[in-house]
Amino acid sequence: MPGKSVKFRLFLALLILVTVSSQIVQTQPSVEWVKRYNGTANRFDIVTTMKVDINSNAIVYGNVNLTGTFSDIAAIKYSSSGAVLWQAVFNGYSSQLDECKDAYLDAEGNSYITGFTSDTNQVVKIVTLKINSAGSILWSKVFLPPVYNQGFGLSITKDNQGNIYTCGSVRRANGTNSIALIKYSANGELLASTFFNKTASSSETPVTVCTDNAGSIYILASSNAIGGVNDILMLKFSSTLSLRWQYTFSGTAFGNDMPVKMLYTQDNKLAVTAAVYNSPGNLDYGIYRFDTSSALIMQYHYNGSGNDQDIPYDITSDSANNVYVTGSSRNYDTLGSEDIYTMKIDPTAFLLWEKRYNGSGKGLDYGTSVTVDNRGNVFVGGTTDKHDFHQQYALLKFSPTGDFNWLEEYSVIENSEDFVYTAIADNQGSVYVTGISFDSTTDYDIATIKYSEPIGIEPINNEVPEEYMLYQNYPNPFNPTTKIVFQIPLLRGVSGLAGRGVLLSVYNVLGKQVAVLVNSELPPGTYEAEFDGSNLPSGVYFCNLETEGFSKSIKIMLIK
Repeated sequence: MPGKSVKFRLFLALLILVTVSSQIVQTQPSVEWVKRYNGTANRFDIVTTMKVDINSNAIVYGNVNLTGTFSDIAAIKYSSSGAVLWQAVFNGYSSQLDECKDAYLDAEGNSYITGFTSDTNQVVKIVTLKINSAGSILWSKVFLPPVYNQGFGLSITKDNQGNIYTCGSVRRANGTNSIALIKYSANGELLASTFFNKTASSSETPVTVCTDNAGSIYILASSNAIGGVNDILMLKFSSTLSLRWQYTFSGTAFGNDMPVKMLYTQDNKLAVTAAVYNSPGNLDYGIYRFDTSSALIMQYHYNGSGNDQDIPYDITSDSANNVYVTGSSRNYDTLGSEDIYTMKIDPTAFLLWEKRYNGSGKGLDYGTSVTVDNRGNVFVGGTTDKHDFHQQYALLKFSPTGDFNWLEEYSVIENSEDFVYTAIADNQGSVYVTGISFDSTTDYDIATIKYSEPIGIEPINNEVPEEYMLYQNYPNPFNPTTKIVFQIPLLRGVSGLAGRGVLLSVYNVLGKQVAVLVNSELPPGTYEAEFDGSNLPSGVYFCNLETEGFSKSIKIMLIK
């Protein structure tokens, strides 16, 4: 029976290829949308940061150039589908130079921005803005006491009582900098302010401000005595802006140590990363954990194999209080030998994993932003060398155990100069990146991209279905997760390897899309997807499967 034997071998090969193909699909993200912002002046438009709200809307904050003005502060809000919902622009009080340095997004969707604004005499002052969820600027406040020459807002946060804290740098008459901490009410009323210097002649510059659950405020800063070098400074203030403690530390060698970022973790600790000198001329990663009384409870240093410049750029943590740090690690003493270096450390300073990435251009690669989703997947945004120091976006995904999953790159011209500034993973299987991207006709633009991949989708057997099917979820009702099984058949006249566009999404009773579980090409097979309703209220929802020539919905019920 040679005919049957050939048919059997072909069918077996098809099953193997379908299985392999479906496994590959699991690791490949799809580009949901790309949005580029070019100001009307067609000059530099530079992003500062990005936040994503509970509805998966992305708000991008930065500096834009519009016709007839210098740089203005801007916030642009994109819906989860990429539509521009609004754009808010602050042109200051004299159409001079205005810049955003940091932003904070609260649970109600209000944005708080700090930076600086210039008056008609080119005097730079700290500015703080509040923008509501509809894009209206509710208030703006300028701050610079007369004894200071200039001021820059550098970091902003909000406590659980609704008070806003702007932290910045103000210039003294002797040319040194003081730390300024300013407290505003939710309505923009100035409640208190304070200033800090270690000595009458030292110079301090903050990089991060954060609050804890008790309402205390923490600042990470650099401190430099005249004629000396930069050390790392931490400060704690009460809610009335009384200084509680100060703590200074540095690397073991002489050099300008650089504080990078501080965050407050779920176990009521402070996680800090910095670039420190532990040997002459060579910076190392420094990762530290402190309790809220300033006691050092963990430290970890990384010196790469090149024994040269190893510089962290971002830090984040997860629900288990593991710490993730990304940056660059130079292989030898030559600019362009840097790799993206990312590590995961547990709360006791045990290294769980470390990963280096050297791009195909074999040039300058570094990570600038690290984010973790609710499944423990790690995403690193940065830049990678295309060729000859022409940079492009890089987004890397690692599994919770550090396995490399995929790389996405982006640029629009051959000789690109593109850099990711911020990457954020939501809890619906999407990752957002924003940064600056060069175009030969529009100069530097703010380029924002949304990627998505199936959430918890797995092929559950090797059989090729004969028809489309969307099964009832289980369990149902559920809290907060449920599984949904669906089938994609092998169609006549279509290659078995040919994927079909599949969209599996969840809607509320008003018809608003609240989650996308699958949005990609899938080969024939039976799949199981997981839906997590942790961020949604109890109620009835509808799960809809759409593909070419087929659509079906099921009713699912979330009860908390």
